[in-house]
Amino acid sequence: MFLTSARLAFLVLITASIWLLIQTGLDWNIDTDLADLSPRTQQNAATKAATDALRENIEQRIVLLLQGQEDNLYAADTTLRNALSDYPNLRVIPDSDTLSEKLITQLKPFRFHLLTPDQRARLAAQSIESVVAGAERALYSNTDLVRLYPFHDDPFGLHSQTLLSLIDADKFDDEALTALPLQLAITRGALDMRAQQALNQSLDQLLTDVAERNQVQIDRSGVFFFAADAASRSKQDITLITTGSTIGVVLLLLLVFRSVSALILPVISVLFGVGFAFLFTHTVFGKIHVLTIVFGASLIGIVIDYSLHYFYHGARESAPSEKRALIRALGLSLATSLIGYAALGFSSVMALQKVAVFSCAGLVMAWLSVVCLGDLALRRPIHTEKRVLPSVVTGCLRMVQVLSGRQWAGIALIVILLGVLLALRPDTYADSPRVFFTPPPALLDSERRVAAATSDYEPGRYLLLHGETTEQVYRHYAQLVSRIHASASYQLDQFTSLLTWVPAPETQAKNYAALAPMYDNEGAAALLFKRLGQTNGAATITHAYQQAAENILTPARLMAMFDSQLPPLWHQDSSHTVTFVLIHKGVDTTGLEALVAPLSGVEYVNSLERTEAALQQQRLSALRLLILAYVFIALLMLLRFRHWRALWLVVIPAAATAMLYLASAVLGFALNLFHVMALFLVLGFGMDYAIFVHELKQHARITLQAILLSAVTSLLSFGLLGLSSITVVASFGVTLLIGNLFNLCGALVYARTQSTAIA
Repeated sequence: MFLTSARLAFLVLITASIWLLIQTGLDWNIDTDLADLSPRTQQNAATKAATDALRENIEQRIVLLLQGQEDNLYAADTTLRNALSDYPNLRVIPDSDTLSEKLITQLKPFRFHLLTPDQRARLAAQSIESVVAGAERALYSNTDLVRLYPFHDDPFGLHSQTLLSLIDADKFDDEALTALPLQLAITRGALDMRAQQALNQSLDQLLTDVAERNQVQIDRSGVFFFAADAASRSKQDITLITTGSTIGVVLLLLLVFRSVSALILPVISVLFGVGFAFLFTHTVFGKIHVLTIVFGASLIGIVIDYSLHYFYHGARESAPSEKRALIRALGLSLATSLIGYAALGFSSVMALQKVAVFSCAGLVMAWLSVVCLGDLALRRPIHTEKRVLPSVVTGCLRMVQVLSGRQWAGIALIVILLGVLLALRPDTYADSPRVFFTPPPALLDSERRVAAATSDYEPGRYLLLHGETTEQVYRHYAQLVSRIHASASYQLDQFTSLLTWVPAPETQAKNYAALAPMYDNEGAAALLFKRLGQTNGAATITHAYQQAAENILTPARLMAMFDSQLPPLWHQDSSHTVTFVLIHKGVDTTGLEALVAPLSGVEYVNSLERTEAALQQQRLSALRLLILAYVFIALLMLLRFRHWRALWLVVIPAAATAMLYLASAVLGFALNLFHVMALFLVLGFGMDYAIFVHELKQHARITLQAILLSAVTSLLSFGLLGLSSITVVASFGVTLLIGNLFNLCGALVYARTQSTAIA
């Protein structure tokens, strides 16, 4: 009955895999989104949507900084803009002069509602006669008045002054001979691995050619380049882990079983397991992260275990009883492994959730492959090597027999106690997100040079304003402005907000009313043009003023004018509104959180600190969940074996877990969230070994040979994982290498005590 159900499930999954393969048509989306490594922070839906939109905008931005002599700079800029305009997945953002011209044109219909507070105060204090006299003097004298609009559209220069006060002076004026920025936006395929690789290689070649031909230096900045670097290193890791694991496993199997036919079942289980995991994960998430594939490559050393135990115990002639014990052991082994991997899904780190889905799907499929196809693979007897492995097992058992079972139990409990004490020490851990970000120095230096030359704002630090309505957000902003004015440490010009450009609707109404004496039919404009001999000259501006009465500028309108050329600093939905206030570089943010703390709807955000706090919270939650997993598995063992001695099975992975903390203290490396999450897998593997030793204790030495071979394949996979250049992957690898090594030791010790074990 059991095998019938298993075979039915196997056929269903095979059919589903074929269907999914046909549906995808090999059009797989492999992405390298670095945000998948960051934990989610607690935010309401609108705030999350706003921050996600800002993050996506940043991910799609590329900034190139050209440095050299002026003529060479402009020649290189022209060449690059012409070449890049032909790239189908890139959009060249116009230069600052073009953007300013567009801004001036787009804001023209709204100019009568935009005044600075100083302008409004001066208009209230001046008579029409003095305004007209001042305009006449400006016309006939050598002044520095810059006109952004024609005289008939702005006879007093008021609106030009308003916009000039909002538009920053070109920051490259002083450096025009040495530096020139060029901004790009990725329009599609920003983090798709194939498109990313092609674009990165093409950009590399183009930038190298242009730099050499025009004798300029070109630095680059953007998440795209870091993601491309991470993808490149991940591909190297995949190749290393897959090749190393495959070669190692094949050589071990050939050494032990002395037959090529012994490779059939392991290879099939690996192909079916990893293949189904890939298709299933891609279907669930719509894409698959490159790090998921890296972890998937390490599954080779895990799924091979099922085949090994089947080879050692499935073909024995005392089949009925031992076969049932084998199936029970395989079932419990799968259950404990699934508990370990499924626990990763409780993390708020998207990459870990994808690894959980991938690994659980792969393990189930590999397990079904072995259970359903194992007997077919064993139709021809498979003989095991009779000298090396048995000798190693015998030697190991002699070593553990140096101490009695009670002594080993005492050592295990002491190790666990020390591990608990170390786990309680805060300095055991490092929660900084910088731990997970190790880009090449050259790329990081280039990023810093571009940021120093082009960025005006603190990276990852800003004020976030939110409210249920736009009016509420404006009130929060007014309160913030009042707090800044009252502060001795901060000035309003140290901050930039969209609301600086777009006054509140009631303020815009006041601005419009303040201009009535200027543009009424008998106002200052009519008087000025009359004195200039143009009796009807004010008709254009007067008509435009009257028609603009309802032209209230809103943040949403301003954002729509520029599409994606401006960062999405404003987000609005049916129930919430969010906007960002940027902090200028060099501003001391130490007291900023305290400054805005009393204000409703205003938050100071330090992305680095928030991510660190989220990582710490995730780590603490993971540790609590790990304890619950141990309790759950301990209860499962008690229910299965009906004796308190079953708890000794749980001691094996517990001691291996404690050894990671001891190794951390001795070797001087700090633990992070990803070390802790890997401990769930240490629990799963430790229970695997303990369960097989206990369930198949009638043939303890044969079982230990299978466990030893299984451990060697796992240690090979996870050892290669530990060599990864990506810290997240290496953290998993180191944890599982140390944990599985001591899981193996624990299994040997437990086998030594089987004479007094539970029945």
